[in-house]
Amino acid sequence: MQLCAQAGAATEGDATALLGQFKLTQKGESFELSVPAQFPKQSDGAAYVRIQAPRDAPVTISGKSPISVYGISAPVKVSTTHARLTVADTTGDVEADIKPDSGIIDFFGNRGHVRLNADWELNLVISAQQFTGDLEGTARGRIHVLLQPGFISPFEAVVNHDSDFDCRASICDQVRRADRSGKVAFTYGSGEPVLRLVSANGPVVINSTDRLPTEKDLRTELEAKSKADRQAAIRMNELAGRIHSEAEARELTDAIAKQFADSLPSEWVAERIRNRIAHAEYEAVVDPWRLISEQRIADVWNEYVQEIGAPDEALVNAAEIHNMRDADQGAAEFMWTKGYQSIWTMPNIFAMGADGKIAGSCRALEALRVFYELDNEFMNVLGARERVKVGVLASDSFKMLQKQTKSGQPTGGVLQGFVRKNPVGAAERTYLLKNGAKAFDQLLERLLNDLLSK
Repeated sequence: MQLCAQAGAATEGDATALLGQFKLTQKGESFELSVPAQFPKQSDGAAYVRIQAPRDAPVTISGKSPISVYGISAPVKVSTTHARLTVADTTGDVEADIKPDSGIIDFFGNRGHVRLNADWELNLVISAQQFTGDLEGTARGRIHVLLQPGFISPFEAVVNHDSDFDCRASICDQVRRADRSGKVAFTYGSGEPVLRLVSANGPVVINSTDRLPTEKDLRTELEAKSKADRQAAIRMNELAGRIHSEAEARELTDAIAKQFADSLPSEWVAERIRNRIAHAEYEAVVDPWRLISEQRIADVWNEYVQEIGAPDEALVNAAEIHNMRDADQGAAEFMWTKGYQSIWTMPNIFAMGADGKIAGSCRALEALRVFYELDNEFMNVLGARERVKVGVLASDSFKMLQKQTKSGQPTGGVLQGFVRKNPVGAAERTYLLKNGAKAFDQLLERLLNDLLSK
């Protein structure tokens, strides 16, 4: 067993101290790898373990971080949480498992008795025309399979709906469909399936290397997606500007949730969540007193920051949120009128005051956008924080730029650079590892209810 680690920090002494926290300890017949629980500012590190053992000696690996296993012919049992697990060129029995949410398994190979269970996504590359042995793969979300041309081993894919099966391989015309206990089974070949694939909530996509898209195909697909996203944004923006019923608020909420369906756990866009948001959105539109104040947003966000143990730097106040929203609204209006329509530039999602400026409160959907920005684009908060100090609103600059553009006057600009940082991300990962995804989901739903409460 050999531990290989590296660490970087602001000084050599800090880096040496950080490196000392990477340890490989023998406990009976097992080895335990310990890494720093949290990295200080301006530091990072990584570690991996080299294992030299007899080719037929079983290997068991358990962790809480990304794990990669290559070229092992002995039985392998590997599990991790909230991370990516890669298994490649193994030839023996393989058991790979990721729990709870947010785990992805990548498998590359063509033989063995393989059992794969991913709570999020499963990617399989079968490197020969025949799979020797058997493979069972289950995932809560998407399963993607890449086959070789002329693949001959029988397989079976079970999904919820016909639309969840997408076959693009050269063998697709030989795939058969059958109903099975409320689900749909798609089979290929004769005899017992060698590959068995089951997706609980996502699609199963079958592709083959001879059908992979060319650069031209990818460009065409990207252009088509961009056009579809733009049209969807225009429809959503129109709907956001004319909500007269809770049903229309629900239609808007569902449309926005659909845009994030592939990137969010299904629990976060569940029907009860969408119903709750749509109800609050409708109430805020018909009754300004039901808008969500910036102070409440700050209070709920700060409660989240403290609950997960993030640094004080992540705490915000109402003035910073207002300044950030002002910049978002000004940029969205400017970009929208210039023809850059997207889900992020929809002007009708913002609550506006009688003076034509951003209001001091939000509709429900915009409040969730603010939370997304606080969590994923914290440099926008830092920019707002600096503008608050000097009493500047970004929307004034956008309005001046619009006037100059309309009059044909030459325009200039100011380029500001920020080091991308997220003081919340590390705390979120630590919270997930310590408490699990279920507790994290419960925390988010409780905070959502606090945000939308009367």
